[in-house]
Amino acid sequence: VGSLPFGVGALSNYIYVANYDSPSSVNLINAGTWAIPKTILSQSGHGSFTLIGVNPIRSRAYATVWSYGLYQFDDIAGDETYNTPRFALPGATDGWFGVAVDSVNHRVFVGNRVTNTITVIDASSDNLNILATYPITATPYGLAYNPNTARLHVVAADANRLLILETTNFTVI
Repeated sequence: VGSLPFGVGALSNYIYVANYDSPSSVNLINAGTWAIPKTILSQSGHGSFTLIGVNPIRSRAYATVWSYGLYQFDDIAGDETYNTPRFALPGATDGWFGVAVDSVNHRVFVGNRVTNTITVIDASSDNLNILATYPITATPYGLAYNPNTARLHVVAADANRLLILETTNFTVI
């Protein structure tokens, strides 16, 4: 993989690895052969890839970019040359880091380390839309969504805390 790998996500027979350091990139790894058929570089001036979230139902992977926004990768369905990412929400804000996906409701949750917020994104179509942004009491790093409880788990490393949020109203439990 590349330099300073931060995030990893598995989708179909491929593994996506986000590499933070220069040049920032996402490696696409074939899980059957361990070959790296494609490396996607962050566009010049668009910051560094941080973490990966996947939606196996929509066959999409999402990678946060620290100072630019969110990349969306369409599933390659076996065609390793196809997986060309696109900025789904370019220029959204600085500080996007953690990412989690609600595959059932097609929501992407992104944590912002600069503003201490969680942004909820509608990912039910090809065009992503920000639904809401919620303030939280600590700096979000890693995010994980539990579909059985409809709760978002947020690691607040600088506060040595794990926040558990109800995703219906974003209150801390």
